[in-house]
Amino acid sequence: HYYYLARVPNDQLTNDFQWTYWTGSEWSGDQTLAQPIINGSEGVAAGVSIYQKADGTNVFLSKKYDALGTDIYAWTTPYLTGWTQQATPVLAPVPNVDANAGETTYLAEAHKWAALASDKLLISWSLNSNAANFFGSPRYGIYFTEVTQP
Repeated sequence: HYYYLARVPNDQLTNDFQWTYWTGSEWSGDQTLAQPIINGSEGVAAGVSIYQKADGTNVFLSKKYDALGTDIYAWTTPYLTGWTQQATPVLAPVPNVDANAGETTYLAEAHKWAALASDKLLISWSLNSNAANFFGSPRYGIYFTEVTQP
């Protein structure tokens, strides 16, 4: 997946002519000039969390390679237009997944609003199994853990 950056005034969301797109060096009203801020070759999943830390650092968190991957990564930048293509592992690998039993994980999410006494970041991911029957896998669900802030 490729991720692009666009902006528009709050009161102009439905006005196509007010949208501008990041070209890699400047903002343009021409959507065809838009360049990705995160390149698809980096393995970014369809589900992502983007948030800003108290120090102003922007964080882009994703399950790398979605259901095919084993790790949750973060990309960081002080500016929304300046994402680094180098990702940092946040949780690698996601624990307690039995790939031999057909289990996969997907949809990593950051829960930055959860104030933890540890000052760590609460993240979650979904677990599924291709061996599950109609009633699902006994381990199917959403799992949570604390990680060091990226």
